[in-house]
Amino acid sequence: MKKIIIFFIILALILIFSLQCDTPGESGNGSSGSNEGGSSSSSSSTSSSNSSSSSSSLPSLPQYKVIAPDAYYWDEFGSSVSISGDYAIVGAWKEDEAGGDSGAVYFFHRIDTNTWDAGIKKIAPSGGDDDNFGISVSISGDYAIVGASGVNVNTGAAYIYHRTGTNTWDRITGMKASDYYDNFGISVSISGDYAIIGAYGDDNNTGAVYIYHRTGVDSWTSKIKITAPDAEQGDSFGCSVSISGDYAIVGAMGEDEGGVGSGAAYIFHRTGTNTWDAGTKITASSASMEDFFGVAVAISGDYAIVGATGEDAIGTTNSGAAFIFHRTGTNSWDTGIKITAFDANDNDSFGISLSISGDYAIVGANWDDNNTGAAYIYHKIGTNSWDTGTKITAFDASSGSNFGFSVCISEGYIVVGSSYDNNIGAAYIF
Repeated sequence: MKKIIIFFIILALILIFSLQCDTPGESGNGSSGSNEGGSSSSSSSTSSSNSSSSSSSLPSLPQYKVIAPDAYYWDEFGSSVSISGDYAIVGAWKEDEAGGDSGAVYFFHRIDTNTWDAGIKKIAPSGGDDDNFGISVSISGDYAIVGASGVNVNTGAAYIYHRTGTNTWDRITGMKASDYYDNFGISVSISGDYAIIGAYGDDNNTGAVYIYHRTGVDSWTSKIKITAPDAEQGDSFGCSVSISGDYAIVGAMGEDEGGVGSGAAYIFHRTGTNTWDAGTKITASSASMEDFFGVAVAISGDYAIVGATGEDAIGTTNSGAAFIFHRTGTNSWDTGIKITAFDANDNDSFGISLSISGDYAIVGANWDDNNTGAAYIYHKIGTNSWDTGTKITAFDASSGSNFGFSVCISEGYIVVGSSYDNNIGAAYIF
């Protein structure tokens, strides 16, 4: 019972982050936007952000700000983000063109060095109240996946889109869970021919993930369900997911090996065509009660990164931390190194979002400076050795913007969601 109570505390915290920081535009119909496949214009601006480092300052990073063309209060545009090559996708899971809190996503195409087009809007295919379409997004090459965890009484769904032209996207398939309250689609990730979908509510919040394999241009029919090898109710396995190449990582922020709510993550290795090993479990070296290790995860190449928003930097409480793990063999990983913000304060929620690509990692801290929010970029300087970080903020930062609630880094570009910006939401591309 205690574990179930802790789970609902965790869920409430995440929803608060989403609704307070990530919700700058939600309560009303965005009628000026178009439906599936429609295009519209969005406002954007360029400037330079503040950047600072605990060791040496880097030049200010040019920013490009995008907002929804039909922005409205509390849509939470920017609550989820992803970027790949010349395309970025931004979720607005509280947008309500197709129904109250039905949700929407927006695709943006880069037309010059950090200059982006007006964007394409897609609304919830099922068109129901509280679908939460866009609560999670991921893009890789010509394919994108969007989670809608609220479909059919939180049974949940996910939808895959295929790019057929310059920022034209066709919805090619939808996947759904079979049981109420599975929250299928709460987390999604796509890489090459594989997509992974989290369903942390499966089996009374024990949790599960589903991995799909593309078997044709528009066919994603091969499916496998994976659960934790030491699964227990309340673990919330699947609350976060990431996939890259032959490896996938899954967060279980309610797992309690190191104390109730200490959290864990599991890394799975693909051994054949959509066949996966039993998984390797990783935990924080400093695990303790309510660290929520696994609230966010990411993997790329030989490195994986895991967020723990309840961790404590020296002299702080619940400032948050991230742990980076290096692969030393076939699904063998080192014990990890802990990184924290060089200017950490109580309750910053450092680790609420994160991403890793090549020699760089980025970590969001949406409650930094009274929920103004920030993100920190780390550079790898040796084998699992990282610098002390560079802090970035929005050029037009303001209290309550929720900057850093979502982040993604890929191929020299960074996108950061600021879901409460001006109470409508925004995303900043660096």
